[in-house]
Amino acid sequence: MDLPDRMKGYEAVSKSQLMPRTPAIIRIDGKAFHTWTKGLDRPFDTKFYVCMATTALELVEGIQGAVFAYGQSDEISILIRDYDTYETEQWFKGSIQKIASVSASMATAYFNQSVANIGFTHQRPLAMFDARVFSLPANEVENYFIWRQQDFLRNSVQSCARHYLGHKACQGLNRQQMIDAMREMEVPFDWYKDLNSAYQKGYVYCKNSGHRANFEIPTFSECREFIGIHV
Repeated sequence: MDLPDRMKGYEAVSKSQLMPRTPAIIRIDGKAFHTWTKGLDRPFDTKFYVCMATTALELVEGIQGAVFAYGQSDEISILIRDYDTYETEQWFKGSIQKIASVSASMATAYFNQSVANIGFTHQRPLAMFDARVFSLPANEVENYFIWRQQDFLRNSVQSCARHYLGHKACQGLNRQQMIDAMREMEVPFDWYKDLNSAYQKGYVYCKNSGHRANFEIPTFSECREFIGIHV
């Protein structure tokens, strides 16, 4: 075996593909964003969320087959389809390595450009993102997004409670107990009424929706069709 064929053989061992004609998810995550977000407004920073939503929008519009994105914190989950017609093809022929590396690169570029455009008070290092890509059954897509939103609901309460009550006061409390404790502060904070919906439930962007993210979304477990229409 000559040298080029031998090297291509090594490459082929690590190749993996998405299941064709099946929904797939690209999940983008910020790398070490607990450090990158130091000094931002707490518990949630509006400029940061605008930059993340802009990134989600650009990803959906720029990724072949992308139809829907759900964003929360430093995470974006993107639904991609390759079965709209008989001629529809997978992005990069379903190569997981290429899809993950290119989508992470796109997120990094879009987010940093948005940060530069919107302006932050303090100079920050370049943000970086990683990505994972996987196929899943069509009847599990709704459940996936329900799971990610429920994760954010839990983290949202914890972020608010630690901000208003302090980390030590939150130890051993469940989610409802944290909510109740914030209501009982000298200056009460009602997580249900006083917090912007986007910081409770996240936001979405749908393909070709006029370059506007939707920050007023339902609880997915109570409105499954909100996700189901995109599968």
